[in-house]
Amino acid sequence: MFAQGRTSLSYKDVLDVVSEESILEYFSGITTIPCVINSPLREDNHPSFSVFYSDSGRIHFKDFGNNRSFNLIGFLKELLHKNEAFDVIDEIVNNLDSIKSIDKFTVKSERPKSQRNKGRNKTTKELKVKVREWKEYDLDFWLKFGINKHWLEFGNIYPISHIFLGEDCFTSDKYAYCYVEFKDNNPTLKIYQPYSKTWKWLNNHDSSVWDLWTQAFNSESEDLIITSSRKDALCLWANTGIPSVALQSETTFPKPHVVQQLKDKFKTIWCLYDNDYDKEKNYGRDFSIQLSELYNFKRIEIPEFFQSKDPSDLYYNHGYKIFKQVLNQLLKK
Repeated sequence: MFAQGRTSLSYKDVLDVVSEESILEYFSGITTIPCVINSPLREDNHPSFSVFYSDSGRIHFKDFGNNRSFNLIGFLKELLHKNEAFDVIDEIVNNLDSIKSIDKFTVKSERPKSQRNKGRNKTTKELKVKVREWKEYDLDFWLKFGINKHWLEFGNIYPISHIFLGEDCFTSDKYAYCYVEFKDNNPTLKIYQPYSKTWKWLNNHDSSVWDLWTQAFNSESEDLIITSSRKDALCLWANTGIPSVALQSETTFPKPHVVQQLKDKFKTIWCLYDNDYDKEKNYGRDFSIQLSELYNFKRIEIPEFFQSKDPSDLYYNHGYKIFKQVLNQLLKK
């Protein structure tokens, strides 16, 4: 049993013993991540409080009612009416035995697979790759989503044979690709290995990086689509002619001044996120609604009838003709 009083433990020490999910469940009763709920911090008649995983893999919160954001400690400061972060840590430590009794594997978290490993797949080590030549099987893979070699090169996608993490070198999968971005002239990389059981994603982008931002701003189009991934963005752009960009995750919300840059450039902006029709809770729909309402974007989604959660799935499942028909219908102004 831990004694009452000021603790010398840090938050990192606490997380070596219990998970953030268990702490959250103990103090708030929240057991599903991500979710959108009525704010527990103020009177809220319509769900406007988002709980999600940040790019670092930590739990974060966004209150759309007052445009405030929190990490878990900040949220608990508000919820428990504490003055300082160390007061929250004291409260956690003083209840640690009870929190430990919550088996973290019983937390009903539906964290997406690509985000469950986010902490491991987001690297602070120097990340480099060895580029190889395009193979026929590479091009066949991307053509399944309506993306040919021209569009791969346009999107700064490269096939790779090796991954270097600091001083360590790893042979990549047979199907392995590197996405390159140049935010503020600073090159950052994201590795995509579509069939990997371990490192499907590995990147050193931060949450401010937009896929295909530069290409979109160099276009002459007055229209733009914001979607969920570079693959979806290239699928859309290549097959509709409309520039498309992607944030690093559906739970990332851009800053107002960045959105204003988009609105100064483009007259019409659509938000096309995943339609998670086969999930108990449709997170892609929830986050697209939040983003679209926050910034007055036109929200569209692929109808459940087509059993395809995103644009690249739609192309893969039904081919160009159906893809084009569906998108033309969705993009009617």
